[in-house]
Parts: sequence; structure tokens; C-alpha cells
Amino acid sequence: DQEDYTEWNPEAAGSDAGDIILPGVGAAMCGARSRTESLIWTDVDLFAMRYIGGTLVYSFVGVGSNCGIISRRAHAEVDGRSYWMGQRGFFVYDGFVRPLECDISDDVFSALNSFEASRIAAWSVNEFNEIWWAYPAEGSSENNKIVVYNYLEDHWSGPWDLVRTDGTDRNVFSDPVLVDSEGGVYFHENGTVMLDEDDTTPLLPSAESGPFELGNGDNVLTINRYIPDENTVGNVDVTLYSLFYPTGPLPEDEQSLTIGEITDARLTGRQIRLKIEQSAVNWRFGNPRLEVVQRGRR
Repeated sequence: DQEDYTEWNPEAAGSDAGDIILPGVGAAMCGARSRTESLIWTDVDLFAMRYIGGTLVYSFVGVGSNCGIISRRAHAEVDGRSYWMGQRGFFVYDGFVRPLECDISDDVFSALNSFEASRIAAWSVNEFNEIWWAYPAEGSSENNKIVVYNYLEDHWSGPWDLVRTDGTDRNVFSDPVLVDSEGGVYFHENGTVMLDEDDTTPLLPSAESGPFELGNGDNVLTINRYIPDENTVGNVDVTLYSLFYPTGPLPEDEQSLTIGEITDARLTGRQIRLKIEQSAVNWRFGNPRLEVVQRGRR
């Protein structure tokens, strides 16, 4: 009953208590309060529960099908939008259900330990406009991987090796609070050192691009120069990798660059990949350019 949370009997005098059977075949999983409605996920569909008053009190409307949530903690809410992990993809609801394009989806779901999927958890890190998902992979019975979505810039990062069973964004505390499977509690995002799984060994953050090529990859190209922008000089080290065939050895050639104003390079291939590694804390990576010469087909 909306006036008495201890009253569950719809037959009681003046009671608004009641129940409803949601249509579909999915099992009810979890719910969350959104800006103007409450959301109810099953493992197949998504329903919106909306206050209408009167004797019915709420209406229940199906707003998404075949978008069910994979676990009871696999959702996070930011500014009236709900993000969640489904059985084979990621979704957002902002009045409409939309699948999120994810270029690392195969990496996540091909390695996911589906027998322990109930452990999957999500939380937001609003300082960096991110949603984090922790999930079990590679035979692990605990969450040992992290994948992150930046909802402002619409890009993904990960998967990372990190044992965290759950987390919450900063609120009472000044930093996000995450926990691991052994009862450890951690403040995140409060320093400049990234630590290994033992939480004592420093790691250097890095990022690697996918391959880029000219045309359909049938042209050989040579990289002559790397031209950084002002956000890159002195902050990162850069390594270029070349490849002539997608199934060839990785890499066929590579070159490490110490970034100056304009850095000479000499690398040839049909496909080029770029890796950046931290060389100074609080680093940024802007919009660099490559001086490329096309060598033709062969």
C-alpha cells in the first residue's frame, strides 16, 4: 500500500496494495529508479513502471524486448539514462532502448564465464563520464576483468585485468569505493600510480590502436614522420607497428619513438598500429598526425 509499506493485502480496507503479472517469458531480475519512472528488467525485456494514481497507482509498459539484463547488478544510472550489460551486448535507455556499439564486444563475451554471470556488477565514475562493468572471465569464479564505456565521448576501453566484485561512485567519500573478492576496500582515482593485481607493483598505463591502412589495404605505405600536438610532447612514448598481411606475424616491424616537436620515423607496411605508453604522470594524448607516403600495390 502506498501509504503503509507494511500493508501487502489488497483486500484490506482502503488498501492500494496489489500485484501484476508482467507479460513475456523472462524472469524478473532487478529494478532501478529513473528520473520520471522506475525500470524493471527481466532477463529478456525491459519494463517502465509509471505512477498514474487512482486505484491502479502504477502502469507497467514494455519499453524494450530482447534486451534483458545479464545480472541483478549489471546496470548504472547517469542523468536519467540507464546503462546495462545484456546477454550478448550493452544497452542504454533514455526514453528509448538502444544497443550501444561496442568494438570490444567480442573480446568481452567470448571470454565471459557465463556460469558466474550473476556476479557481474556495474557502477558509474562521473568524474570521467564513465560506466564500469566488472565480470568474470577465463574460468574465474570471481570478477577479474573490467570494461569501461565513456558515455560523453562514446568510446570503450579494456578489457583490463582487475579483481573487483563491485563498486560505487564517490558520494559520502571523496573517491569511488571498490571492493575485491577477499574483502579488500579501495579508494580509486586518488593518485597518479596504476597498480598491478597485487596492488603494490606500479604499472605504466598504455593504449593501442587498431590497424589503419590506405584504401582496402592493397597499398603499401611508409611512415616518414610523427607530428605530435602540444598535449603529447613529453607525456607519452610512442611505438609504431607495421604489418603486410592480416594473418602475418605481429609485428613484422616496429619502431619506438621519443617524442619531440617533430619526430622522424621509418616504417613500411600495409597496416600500421600505434601504441602509447605513459612517460609522465597526468598525461594527455591529443590529435597527432603521421606523414605518410603511398608506395603503391605489390
